[in-house]
Amino acid sequence: MERPLKIEEVAEMIGATVPHTRELCRNKEIKAKKVGREWVIYRKDVEEYMGISTTEEDYKRELYIKELEQKVKHYEFILSTVKMSLNNINGVIE
Repeated sequence: MERPLKIEEVAEMIGATVPHTRELCRNKEIKAKKVGREWVIYRKDVEEYMGISTTEEDYKRELYIKELEQKVKHYEFILSTVKMSLNNINGVIE
């Protein structure tokens, strides 16, 4: 389970003051629970408030894109290595 965010972290994320963020929590505009003197707020609830939805499908898509980006970088490295080798061979032949 993810760690809850501190009220200061949430305020920074949404670009608000800490008192205003507390007010949003009290008014249930941001889903949060009060435990003692502290608010328990999870990132997904802040993202929901901000209109950012992260579904499992979105997460899988982003992960797939990152994997493809890594493969492209790997193939670019191999291609540059082959080009350098061909240039070296061409230099020896001439």
